[in-house]
Amino acid sequence: MVLCVKATTAPPAPQTEKMIRELLKRHDSNNNNRLDKAEVQSAFDELGSKFSFYRRLRGIKIADENGDGVINMYDNELDNLVKYIMSKNYDTSKQKKLNAS
Repeated sequence: MVLCVKATTAPPAPQTEKMIRELLKRHDSNNNNRLDKAEVQSAFDELGSKFSFYRRLRGIKIADENGDGVINMYDNELDNLVKYIMSKNYDTSKQKKLNAS
């Protein structure tokens, strides 16, 4: 008798919009409330994207409503980028946590 056991892995931890927003805010390295190309790509790198260059291009294209090439943190552009990132189902359980200060 042959017994086949299917190897399974635990599903990735669910990501939340709040976690994604916190991650993006951390990557606003110059604190100008705008995410430039390098900052968006750095966020995708932290998320573990294998194609961070492509994800950055695609994310900005989808999210950048006014076409200035950056993501404004306090309007619909940030919301659009968060939705795009969430649609890719990244595992955020391994991401850095913000200080509680």
